[in-house]
Amino acid sequence: MISADDTTGDPLPMQQQHLPPPMPSEYFPSGTLSTEIPPYAARHVNAPQPPQDFTSNIIIFGEKGVGKSSLISMITGGEMGVTSSELFGCTFEAVPACTILIAGKRCRLWDTTGFNEGGQGTVPAEQTEKNLRDLVEGLAFAGGVNLLVHCFRGTRFRDIVKINYDMFFKVICGGNVPIVAVVTGLENEEPMEAWWTANEEELKSYGLNFEGHACVATTRGKMMKTGQWMFEEEYEQSKEAARNLIFADFTPKAGYVGMMGDVLRRFRRVWQIYIESASTPTDHPRKT
Repeated sequence: MISADDTTGDPLPMQQQHLPPPMPSEYFPSGTLSTEIPPYAARHVNAPQPPQDFTSNIIIFGEKGVGKSSLISMITGGEMGVTSSELFGCTFEAVPACTILIAGKRCRLWDTTGFNEGGQGTVPAEQTEKNLRDLVEGLAFAGGVNLLVHCFRGTRFRDIVKINYDMFFKVICGGNVPIVAVVTGLENEEPMEAWWTANEEELKSYGLNFEGHACVATTRGKMMKTGQWMFEEEYEQSKEAARNLIFADFTPKAGYVGMMGDVLRRFRRVWQIYIESASTPTDHPRKT
């Protein structure tokens, strides 16, 4: 279990995080769908077992509005607020939210926007591919991905959840990086874990397999007349569950990100599925 004493101070200031610099724009010519592999990306990051003092890159991804920023605030104990990525982020935009030392592990958390339901046609394929190139190169420069955290709301199953799972786990990371699920919006579920019990098999039937999960409430709710927050108990339980999932139960391994050419080829297949999903029913009854 992780307690508040296991964290070392507040999230590190941005200027102390040693984040990779933005990549030169000339590497990403607009308006192209080339499969040409840039020289800096003609490899995947797959190094030997990392030293104990290295920084793990933890990618927290999902569509806009699922509570990624609130999750980061909850597990770090900070008040990150809602980032631009959560509200207005472009597909594959990654914001290095913070770097923290928790449970003896130094971790950099990335708030990353995936595909959004109903977003088909709003961003051209060329721009989406450019964003993907930027993301893959940035992650490679930072040492690769060490853990994927798929954040989605505990409502009915929607096709966009499967599309984002495939995009990050299979396309970007080639199935070589551990992936866990954080299901948000469960403050009214009693108990919160009941959602997973009812829906785990359905997730698996769609090919969504996770190495771990946490069912959480990322809000304390409104202040009651008693002076207590409505969902204070659920929030504290969620904080412990999410911290244990992401930090205590996570053994750092060498970072990985796919080779650019492979990523782009796989991306085009998922992109077509995403575009076609706009005209396909996405409602699947929620199990309770």
